[in-house]
Amino acid sequence: MKYFLHCALLLFTATSFAQTADKKPEASRKVKKYIDEVYWLIRNHALYSDSINWKDLDAKVKSLSRGMTEIEDCKPVIDTIMLTLRGTGDKHSLFVSKEKAKELTSNDPANTGEPIKGDYLGDNIGYIKVPEFQMMSRGPSQAFASELQDQIKKLDEKHTINNWIVDLRGNKGGNMHPMVKGLSCFIGDGIYGYIVKGRHAVALSNETVQDGIVIERYRTKNPDCKIAVLIDDGTGSSGELTAIAFKSRPNVRFFGQPSAGYTTSNSSFQLSDGAILLLAMAYMADANKKTYLPNIVPDVITPRKTNSSDPTVDAAKAWLRSE
Repeated sequence: MKYFLHCALLLFTATSFAQTADKKPEASRKVKKYIDEVYWLIRNHALYSDSINWKDLDAKVKSLSRGMTEIEDCKPVIDTIMLTLRGTGDKHSLFVSKEKAKELTSNDPANTGEPIKGDYLGDNIGYIKVPEFQMMSRGPSQAFASELQDQIKKLDEKHTINNWIVDLRGNKGGNMHPMVKGLSCFIGDGIYGYIVKGRHAVALSNETVQDGIVIERYRTKNPDCKIAVLIDDGTGSSGELTAIAFKSRPNVRFFGQPSAGYTTSNSSFQLSDGAILLLAMAYMADANKKTYLPNIVPDVITPRKTNSSDPTVDAAKAWLRSE
């Protein structure tokens, strides 16, 4: 008897809650307009938009948005929309709040993120560690690309370097253009990749000005050097796209573990409140228009780095020293 009373009480409570929610007024015109703005961008640009059950999503959003009067109230709605997009298989699209967007679009050249690390490893091998770079504005992008190339130039001028290691492990991505521009002395001239959607493909090359970044290309002393590219499951998004750019170059081999699997190409859309919607719109392909799904698999899979050893670097050095 107590069990049935308990079930009846739960049913009554749930029904009362639903009725209370239904009694809330519809979302304000301002909120509806903002949601429609997000809807339109996803419908018209997202790679996976056709896989969304829009009728079901619309019912959820209308119910959830009841009583909302300001755009600032919309986070639960936006979270629901993005979670639905994620459920279609889209791992990469992202909503960036207006506060975070303001930070990422700051034009302060000092905002270059983690430091770039360069080193000479002996045996005529140069090493460059490329960290993630999240900024989206010209000043920091130019500063990052210039610093990356300067690190390579300093090592190359100071030492006799025949071969290089480019370490992209742990590079979660952000903005690929400063990374690729800074590494242009390795990636070289001509097309290094494509952005592919259906039958359409847009070529990418270092001759194209991206994000306003202009660099006078440094030419390494040994233009025919071998390059070992290091990746792991922390290499994602633009970190992966930067790795793919090396696929167009001869004498390159990949070492490490399979990448994170965010190999779609995102485009940025600024919303009316200053927030940014990053949408996966296409796939990134190499110079031969080959895509890398679900991820990039290294030519040589190695054990992970420990406190006492780095098998990936050791394997890369062994290959670079070989004939």
